[in-house]
Amino acid sequence: MRQKKRKVTENPVVLRIMDQLKLQGKTEKDLVRHLGLSDSAFSSWKFEDGKGYEKRIDEISEFLGVTKGYLYDGIDDYVNADTLTATEIKLVKQFRTMGNEQQKNFMKLGDFLVMSTKYERMDAIISDEK
Repeated sequence: MRQKKRKVTENPVVLRIMDQLKLQGKTEKDLVRHLGLSDSAFSSWKFEDGKGYEKRIDEISEFLGVTKGYLYDGIDDYVNADTLTATEIKLVKQFRTMGNEQQKNFMKLGDFLVMSTKYERMDAIISDEK
């Protein structure tokens, strides 16, 4: 009999942990070993919407090299939020909800938009000189 595919949680903290693991080339097993937990611990967070990670959030953020603020809110505590516009904060939040492949595509799109704008400005300067 075929097992029903389990649905991954929509908990943003767990999703950020999973994304950071992927981005850093680390595995769920690496994390649970670091925390001294059983392999099934992460599965309960990932599939059963368990909140066991909350007791270990300091250790998790240290292992991943991110802040607790980032894990909970998607905003890095090291960034001075006072200097960011609402649009910049929204972009950071959106970026951090994306998977690795989506982030790469997003950056390519950003590079394309910056470069196309740069070339459009250069074209305008050249055409003004004629």
